[in-house]
Amino acid sequence: MHKKQSEKNLNVERFGLLGETLTYSKSPQIHQIFYNMHHLEADYKLYEVSKDDFGTEKMLSELRLLSGFNVTIPYKEVIIPYLDEIDPVAKRIGAVNTVKQINNRWIGYNTDYYGFIASFEAELQKLKLETHKSRAIVLGSGGAAKMVVVALEDLGYNEIVVVSRNVSKIEPFFPNCRCVDYVWLNQMVLSSDVLVNCTPIGHKSIQSSELIGNTTLESQTFVFDLNYSPLMTELLIRANALNVPGCNGLFMLVAQALKAEEIWYDQKYDLKSITKSILEQI
Repeated sequence: MHKKQSEKNLNVERFGLLGETLTYSKSPQIHQIFYNMHHLEADYKLYEVSKDDFGTEKMLSELRLLSGFNVTIPYKEVIIPYLDEIDPVAKRIGAVNTVKQINNRWIGYNTDYYGFIASFEAELQKLKLETHKSRAIVLGSGGAAKMVVVALEDLGYNEIVVVSRNVSKIEPFFPNCRCVDYVWLNQMVLSSDVLVNCTPIGHKSIQSSELIGNTTLESQTFVFDLNYSPLMTELLIRANALNVPGCNGLFMLVAQALKAEEIWYDQKYDLKSITKSILEQI
């Protein structure tokens, strides 16, 4: 009995999420539902690591025991030097949120890119909306913003404006974008039709900010807030009051998780239908 149990445990694929503060995370629930749906012997755990402990041998040795892992704030960019290879999309973005271990080599991917596009297109299709694809506004300049910029470029947006409090610092990382301070936000928004919030402002653990609170939204065709806790963020509440359609990042969260599973298991899944099924269970 003990031998059989030991053999069974050895066959369990181990995955996890690396981040600094993970108590809010829905990832274990999402991945476990996926494993149950597909009858997979797999385990997904949280790996909370402080900035002081990031990169230590203890952290690295724990992650080496996994077949793959996801990466979240604030490590999507600083994980890159520890990787042996990065796929082309993640390289363009400059941020990694999924790592697969093959023959003791770590390969980095960015499944947020696929999750964002899947969510964005699904919402527009559901609402029967078409954006002008002229100007899009991206709030924030971290790893999530870098991903959204590349995704919007690939979706055909002609001009992308990145809004940050440190314009001179971020400009080298967004060479194809116009970078402005928040004081210019309302002026930029007046001639745009899509706004994407890539900052943590709006998450229940972050106090509301007048940087976003004063934003004019009337001209927007669509507002996307990558935050999903609460489901109706302050930005989405304001958009809803103006009859401006919008969505949170929950669909994206599930879609990117499933894309990670595709990478880890080297399989193709019906991401759209599975995402919808998981969303009904979380």
